[in-house]
Amino acid sequence: MKQVSTIAFLSILLVSSPTLPVSGGQDNRRLVLSLPAGGCTLMMFPDGSGRIHYGAAPWVVHVAAHTFDFEHALQSFLPNALPWRARGQSDIELAGVTFPGTNETSLTEDTVLVRSLLEQGWEARLPPETEPDEGKAHARIKGACDFK
Repeated sequence: MKQVSTIAFLSILLVSSPTLPVSGGQDNRRLVLSLPAGGCTLMMFPDGSGRIHYGAAPWVVHVAAHTFDFEHALQSFLPNALPWRARGQSDIELAGVTFPGTNETSLTEDTVLVRSLLEQGWEARLPPETEPDEGKAHARIKGACDFK
């Protein structure tokens, strides 16, 4: 139940975040991927930028624009999304996926793709803007998400 509460809190946080882009229709779209569901999370935007964080923790790492192909990633996860209730019905680890225009988390078995996108984002992370707080955030996320 704790994981469900964390994901619900995270969904509220993501929707109400004052740092989400607010201009123009498509700028408000985002694809959220997490591995495991509710853990290491990538929020991807249509311009190919993103944010990486861990669960509901306040640490954020910003990812440069043009890092991701948003539409390709979206189309990769849409056909195979599983409902949240499937989480206890699989012997394999599942990743979370929240599609644009919804706050409902679905699941995906494609953990390899989710992990690959997380690592791609980590490699394209922007340097901390202020030290030492953002530097600490980068270190904490690196450890929590097991980035190299």
